[in-house]
Amino acid sequence: MQYEDGSTVERVNHHTIKSRYNYTTNSGVYYGAQYRYLAKNEKFPEYHNLNLRVAYEMFKGMEMSIMALNLLSPNHAEGNPDSKRLNSVIEQGVRAKIVYQF
Repeated sequence: MQYEDGSTVERVNHHTIKSRYNYTTNSGVYYGAQYRYLAKNEKFPEYHNLNLRVAYEMFKGMEMSIMALNLLSPNHAEGNPDSKRLNSVIEQGVRAKIVYQF
């Protein structure tokens, strides 16, 4: 997308705060937390978002994880930087995932 000033650099909301924390134990357990704040702009209302993740490496190449999503509010809106419309509403939830890599 090309902007009024002629640039094609993707615009990022100037009032965004992101913080991520990861910790790995010697026993193959991984803990993670991600916080994000987005100030109100012309497309979306302000929101705070917190996601937590716990994963366990069962054996080499196989990991099981549980993630708790959007813990600070029941939902929030998200969209693409080049779109003026809402693309999705992200709900609170829990996800489990098993990954095997060979």
